[in-house]
Amino acid sequence: MSGVRACFVLSLFMFGVILNMMAVMIISHTTLTEAAMAQQHRKQQHTVKVCQNKNCMKQFKAGNLLETFNNLIPPESAADFSIESSGCLSRCGEGPNIEAKSSSDRKTTMFVGIDSPDAAATVLESRYSLSSPAMLVAACDVMAQANQFTSFTKKNTYLSSVITSLSNDPALDTSNALVSALLLRADARLVELDITAAIQDCLTATQIDPNNGKAWRQLAEAYEISGDTIGALEAVTKWAQTEQVFVTKAQREVSRLRSKLSR
Repeated sequence: MSGVRACFVLSLFMFGVILNMMAVMIISHTTLTEAAMAQQHRKQQHTVKVCQNKNCMKQFKAGNLLETFNNLIPPESAADFSIESSGCLSRCGEGPNIEAKSSSDRKTTMFVGIDSPDAAATVLESRYSLSSPAMLVAACDVMAQANQFTSFTKKNTYLSSVITSLSNDPALDTSNALVSALLLRADARLVELDITAAIQDCLTATQIDPNNGKAWRQLAEAYEISGDTIGALEAVTKWAQTEQVFVTKAQREVSRLRSKLSR
């Protein structure tokens, strides 16, 4: 009987050892899989550097080229891209110019004459095999046209058409392009002193992209014009948190608004 018990105990022990080995194998496989996925994700990081030299910037007639690249990237690909400003890339006479590279191959490619949203979309397609949705390309074109209008009615009509179209598309309702259109309309509404509507546009933009410093800065301006200094102070604080490059300027604004509150 004791021999049977000993065999049973030994069997349990061996079963436990096997289970432990299986668990270690599963954990190791999971860790390797996660590491492989992380490595793959790192390989997918792409960088587009946009020349901010005044000559290049003047040659782009459709607004801001850096913002245009951001606006052409659909939400599902946004995490894989970093759109950055750059100093002069030379070849100024052929601008606007950009440099495109990817962490997977470390190859830097220069593109010249990127003078329209269509040209920018072509760069993304040829360099990264990213096909910008036609609606995002159209949105960039319409926003560029809206910027040319001095009439608030025309500007508001064009921007509202972009906002409605993108808001109604589940694949694009969190896009950078929608945020840009909202902020452009908010700016136009501020000029017309339609402050309540401008604040709502800015709030919607911050809800879509809480890390958009421009949205918080514009919201602060709208709040201050409306007389809501506390709201302006909160928005400026958010701006400082999201755009570290402007932290000194934001801190000055915080001090000014606090001084205004203490009067």
